Amino acid sequence: MSTTRRKAIEEPLVSREVIEASNRLRRDTEKAIAADPVRSVRMKAAMEEAEIALRLAKARKDCGLTQADLAARMGRTQPQIARMEREGYLGSIRSIAQFAAACGKKLTIKLE
Repeated sequence: MSTTRRKAIEEPLVSREVIEASNRLRRDTEKAIAADPVRSVRMKAAMEEAEIALRLAKARKDCGLTQADLAARMGRTQPQIARMEREGYLGSIRSIAQFAAACGKKLTIKLE
């Protein structure tokens, strides 16, 4: 192995100071969000949206369908399915219920 390659492997990509600064920024951001009720609600909602997208993609994969297969079952296009599975998707409950039905599943909404 060349000296340059060995050195690149041994040296971290970022310094310890950058990592520590990043961790401080993350902690400060979390504190600011927790201290602001509106920001906290918005952040939790964004996290829920991301979770929905992940669950949609998992449901499709679990039933063994490609995005194109699912699109055909729903009468939609593959890019529309890709958008539904992307973080930040703000589709209707009806669209998500159709997605679930096309996967042979039932949409259940639970408020806790």
